[in-house]
Amino acid sequence: MSSLEQLRREVVLHRLDLSRVQGTRVQVLDEDGRRQHRLRVTHDRPAVDLTEFLAQRGLSLTKDCTSAEQAEMTMLRLAYAVQPQERLLVRQALGILGRSLQEMRSTPLTAEELARYREQTAYREKASRLMAELAEAKRIKAQREKMAAAEAELRARYHVVDQIEIEKPSAQQRIENEAKATRRRAKLHQPAGSVLTGVAQEIPHHE
Repeated sequence: MSSLEQLRREVVLHRLDLSRVQGTRVQVLDEDGRRQHRLRVTHDRPAVDLTEFLAQRGLSLTKDCTSAEQAEMTMLRLAYAVQPQERLLVRQALGILGRSLQEMRSTPLTAEELARYREQTAYREKASRLMAELAEAKRIKAQREKMAAAEAELRARYHVVDQIEIEKPSAQQRIENEAKATRRRAKLHQPAGSVLTGVAQEIPHHE
């Protein structure tokens, strides 16, 4: 039995879902800059991180193939590597008991199992993120307290007193400010009718 035939048999025995593996025709450039046609095989993202697991087997979730036979072999290898391991790890994380290792690997995951696993994973990720944020907050607080203690020690040792410097306006600024104040005072003391009189004088009379 050839390797391809053996893989086809394993797909049936493990009830693998090949709809999760897609093949796409793509064009790539070779070393000489010439366009070459390839079949790109991609398995969808599993529920668990299998990057290291696949790397140990010389696999990744995406591979470019040069022939239809190679593409089929890659598709079956990916499905056979990803899906049984994904099922096993999900069920181990959920603490499912009473099943053999082979049964856990060959039985497809139910929607309920996946929902429970994702909920559990989301909770763990949130708890981990909160713990990291708490640790960072504690680190910052400790750093601030250390700096405050060092500053207090420096003040006590050299009798340092805080001085608040008030920025003084420049001579030019003082002149401008005084001119503005004078104009405001002049407007306040100007008779009420003077403004209207001045306006009336500026309006030309037409015979």
